[in-house]
Amino acid sequence: MKGKISLYSAMFFFLSACGSEHESKENLDTDTQDSLSVDSSTNDTVIQDELQMESEEYLLTKDNSVWQIDNYAESLLNHKITTPEKADRSGGDYLIYETIDLKGGFVAVTGAFEGRHEFALWRMKNGYDLIGWYTTGCGPVCAYDCKFYEREGEQGAEITETILPLDEMNAHRDKMIKLILKKFPDIDYHNDYSYRFHLPRKGTSMEVDLVVGADEVHVALLKLGWNKSEFFVEKLYSEVKEIGY
Repeated sequence: MKGKISLYSAMFFFLSACGSEHESKENLDTDTQDSLSVDSSTNDTVIQDELQMESEEYLLTKDNSVWQIDNYAESLLNHKITTPEKADRSGGDYLIYETIDLKGGFVAVTGAFEGRHEFALWRMKNGYDLIGWYTTGCGPVCAYDCKFYEREGEQGAEITETILPLDEMNAHRDKMIKLILKKFPDIDYHNDYSYRFHLPRKGTSMEVDLVVGADEVHVALLKLGWNKSEFFVEKLYSEVKEIGY
């Protein structure tokens, strides 16, 4: 009789232990899954925050080993450029980023003046950087100017006269001016004209308009292509159709 009791007791304790072990394993699996779920969510949040911080820091951090368009903008303007939120407007001498696209190689700058500056970056085949600097100044009428610089950091020179196909551009300009004056004979300052460059934010090609008179008539003039060494005329526009600003 004692032998049977001992056998039943042993079987009872064995089954109880198995059940406890199975229950513990289920609890452990559940806890592990919950733990992994929490960690995964937390990690995703942390990674997203870190990427956002890195993106924001990338916009504002200067890498002196490889100059970006914001470095060149500050160098050519000889002035610190900041964000609108950080600008000290009390002194009346500030420059702020209206647009900053380091990946696209483009920035637009405004500040305590009438008008704006735009800068664009092209990497050249010879290892230098080409910087386009386009300026709009207004008061009382708007004037447009664009210069091009071959630079490597602080070193370089203006090369506007050699980087642009000016002979072909000027010949088409003179042809279009005659057509414009024929269609718009009442232009007050018909001897005044200028190019208006649209520096690219995407790609390397660049549209150019012709402005005639005291900022009176704007027409599309031509499109410039880029071969990593110089610009060339990619397309000529011959329609005398006034366009918006």
